[in-house]
Amino acid sequence: MATSSAMSTSNTHVKYTISITQNSQSVANNTSNVTVSVRFYRTNTGYTTYGAGTVYCKINGTQYSASVTPSQKITNSGIVLFTKTLNISHGTDGKKTLTCSAWIDHNAPLTSSEQSYSQTLTTIPRKSTLSASSGTLGTAQTLSVTRQDDSFTHTITYACGSSSGTVCTKSSSTSISWTPPVSLSSENTTGTTVSVNLTITTYSGSTSIGSNTKTINCAIPDSVKPTVSISVSDPTGNFSAFGAYVQSRSKMSIVLTETGAQGSTIKSRKITADGNSYTDATVTTGVISSTGGLVINATVTDTRGRTGTASVTISVLAYASPKVTAISAKRSDATGAASSSGAYLCVIFDSTVTALNNKNSAAYTVQYKKSGVTEYETATLSDYSGSYTVNGGTFVFPAETASSYDIILTVSDAFKDVQKTVSGPSISKLFSILAAGKGWAFGKIAELEDFLDIGWKTRFRKPVTIDNDQAIYYKNQIGEDRNVITHDANDNLHFGLGSYDNADCNVYYSGNRVYVRSKEGTYFTESDVHEEKNVYMDTNDAKIYGTAPDGSVRANIIPVNNSGNMVLGYGNYDAKSGRTNLYGHDVYLGVSNTASPQLFNPYFRQGKSATVKIRTAGYVTSSGKDVSFFVPLSLPIIGSPTVTAESIEGFVFRQGNKYTHGSSSAESVSPDTYSVTGYSWYGIQITANFTNTKNVTNNDSIGVYWYGKITFS
Repeated sequence: MATSSAMSTSNTHVKYTISITQNSQSVANNTSNVTVSVRFYRTNTGYTTYGAGTVYCKINGTQYSASVTPSQKITNSGIVLFTKTLNISHGTDGKKTLTCSAWIDHNAPLTSSEQSYSQTLTTIPRKSTLSASSGTLGTAQTLSVTRQDDSFTHTITYACGSSSGTVCTKSSSTSISWTPPVSLSSENTTGTTVSVNLTITTYSGSTSIGSNTKTINCAIPDSVKPTVSISVSDPTGNFSAFGAYVQSRSKMSIVLTETGAQGSTIKSRKITADGNSYTDATVTTGVISSTGGLVINATVTDTRGRTGTASVTISVLAYASPKVTAISAKRSDATGAASSSGAYLCVIFDSTVTALNNKNSAAYTVQYKKSGVTEYETATLSDYSGSYTVNGGTFVFPAETASSYDIILTVSDAFKDVQKTVSGPSISKLFSILAAGKGWAFGKIAELEDFLDIGWKTRFRKPVTIDNDQAIYYKNQIGEDRNVITHDANDNLHFGLGSYDNADCNVYYSGNRVYVRSKEGTYFTESDVHEEKNVYMDTNDAKIYGTAPDGSVRANIIPVNNSGNMVLGYGNYDAKSGRTNLYGHDVYLGVSNTASPQLFNPYFRQGKSATVKIRTAGYVTSSGKDVSFFVPLSLPIIGSPTVTAESIEGFVFRQGNKYTHGSSSAESVSPDTYSVTGYSWYGIQITANFTNTKNVTNNDSIGVYWYGKITFS
């Protein structure tokens, strides 16, 4: 019970109080049962009797009254003249301050004014509370609800960023299973957790009596990661032709289809294939060097830092160019049976062609002519067409007995023609003389004028002397005479000059130099080599090697690697040993990947200059006349040139909120003299001397803007 302080009446010896007693509460009804009493008492001894009257009491805005009779004597111990018990409604938040007032009106002279008293009632709990733990999106968890009354229901909602939803609606359950949606991952595309607000709203019937909010953190599950798929095709068309990729002939066109997860985006990728790596989503490789099952791997990384992977395996068929492993020609009869005096020549050969799933082509032709004539006759060996391996293949053709023949066998597949040559002999003779003695032959029929023609293997057991500018010849694959070795009138020894003249693969030695011209890769062992014509490398990632002092062989130059880049010094880089040096009268770097391709020196040297616009700080000395400042340079200064400075527009100076030396925001000034007091590897120190020292504070720092020119001479 709570009682007010004493309230006065018209009789100074009579007081009254208001008492409020909170008896009980109804959580369901949001009410308190209270008893309000008005008690009168004397402050002195004795008692007082008055006539009839009325006691008034206003409770929570409602007025009540009670009659006072003369028999009710007010003593110093007091008397309760009014009491009332009733239910008081609380606010929706469960709070209530009860205000009561009372006064008396007697027909005797005892009266009082209306006087009030307020009492704060105990708050009635209203809102339910929610208990939830942090968890993982996509994984069920239990939400626990504590209700203040069993009749209350609750609605639970969730919000995460711009996403929201409902867990339950006006439920009476105190244990609720809820699975946070994986889709909430989209609210954080750069991290691995999201913050979720759970709000529980409590209802009494259909009336909302308040809400509480609980915040939890939910991990984005590992399954939320980017995906990638790989598409591989053969831009050369070989896959369509052979049902597989072909070693050293096919390329790969690799296309990634990549997708972020729940709003993330792909920030990087890596493809590895055939020993090479790529960082683009679409690439075309060089020709494939591997065989068998070739695995292409792809990894993508998204903005959350998570990775997705994929791999595909393609089949690569081993491939080698057609080969003629053996070829010979012999005199025979019409059936091909050997006959030293036969009127036919029988060509015998072994060859191989890579089958490529038995879809490769295989064709064989023979060209033949009498030695000394120009035109060949051609025969297609249809009996061997489509044969990938030929052992002891034969071709017989009529051949004049007195003539030898030049024979070319061509084996072809879908990619390449390979030729081998052989000589078909005339019929065997121990010794033969051409008409009029103009040609001699041993082991064959004489058929060439001005020739000693030997059809046997020949061994010289004494030195052989070649006079003047004469040569040693051989016949090439199409029957042409090519000089192999020549010692000319200038005492130069030539190797392969015939091939050199005809732009074939050769080595040509002359004047203490080796000249090299080649259409294939060339291995150099001499230090003094001159490439008079181009050297071609028709295989991606071909290399030029050198031998290091320790005997190791290193790839010094890769003219074009599988990424289309030229690489210098790769072997030293890979071995972590040795340097790669560039030497020249002047060194230039060229960059073409600009709107206007640029060629520049990576240094400042004598004969160069630089235009400079710089805002920096300087220092004032010599009574304000000298301003010194440092100009950094983006390139090193080499060769100790003389460095000078001059004005283009000159200086604007500012010190202590004032422009100095006669400069202004719109006007530049030039010094009387410049001097470069010293320079370092990457910059120069300049001193400018002025006569005008307006607004200058000596021996203090100064702001400098300079537009000038630096010359290296």
